[in-house]
Amino acid sequence: MRDELLGYLLGSLEPHEVERLEEELRSNPQLQQELEVLSEALAPLAEEEDHHEPPPGLALRTCEHVHASARVTVESRVETVGSRLGWSVQDFMVAAGIMIAASMLFFPAVSHSRFQAQLAMCQNNLRMIGTGVTNYSQAHGSYFPAVAARHGRAVPAAFASLLARTGFVEGSQPFVCPSSATAEQRCFRLPTPEQIDEYGIDQLRRVCRNISGNYCATAGYRDATGYHSPRNFHRESFAIVADAPCQQRGEHQSSNHGGDGQNVLFEDGHVVYLHNCNCERGTAGDDIFRNDAGKIAAGSHRDDSVITFRVVEFESANADAE
Repeated sequence: MRDELLGYLLGSLEPHEVERLEEELRSNPQLQQELEVLSEALAPLAEEEDHHEPPPGLALRTCEHVHASARVTVESRVETVGSRLGWSVQDFMVAAGIMIAASMLFFPAVSHSRFQAQLAMCQNNLRMIGTGVTNYSQAHGSYFPAVAARHGRAVPAAFASLLARTGFVEGSQPFVCPSSATAEQRCFRLPTPEQIDEYGIDQLRRVCRNISGNYCATAGYRDATGYHSPRNFHRESFAIVADAPCQQRGEHQSSNHGGDGQNVLFEDGHVVYLHNCNCERGTAGDDIFRNDAGKIAAGSHRDDSVITFRVVEFESANADAE
């Protein structure tokens, strides 16, 4: 019966077994007490939600620790809990071993499955955004969304508002990564392009991190002739949108997905999950969050992609800016 109670708590019983056990629980107070004890013992194991690989030798060290300390810790409770439930020290040790073994298999598997599901949903968001920006470019002379040169600045983060306003992406939710804190709040709304235009330069610097949800777009590039809006050449190695970078991380890697990496949308429409900030361009790695000069700014030439939410300032926009 104890095995069934453990299976009930871990969700491993068949539906008919659950129904039978719940019926017995309703009429058996002692069984309810046993379930409560097991539930309290398992509760701390379920609090960890992050994706972690178990360290080598964890199982062996855990079993050795249980063998060395279980008798001391359990015997102190046998007189109270054991007498109430009719469990011996050996029963507790067996139950503890089962719970440890089950938790090592069950909870990491659940955490990993959750991580993979959120990763896939994020990639689906980027594919929807990719369809939107591609259609936008086809309707705007091959140019991607960019803010006009008001106040001498370009704001890559405004791409989301432009796509939503023009109907190329529906609503705000495609711009929310399911693994982010924003997803838990369930109240994110994109600002309108008009609201963004009303921001002064200082205010814009403060809020630009949040105005495009959890994703950022390429900043275009600046050369000797001025600033150029990003343009669609359908390149397979040119990043155009990605999980937003985090300034608190050394390489500005995204804080989405537990800081393990970021999904990246490329100009030809495919999405890749990168564990670092470099994508392959021929034989050289291209940092998607910095330009070729190592700066968090607009690209230094047409093929230099920089994903950023920062305000890109320039003296005068090139005539091709849309």
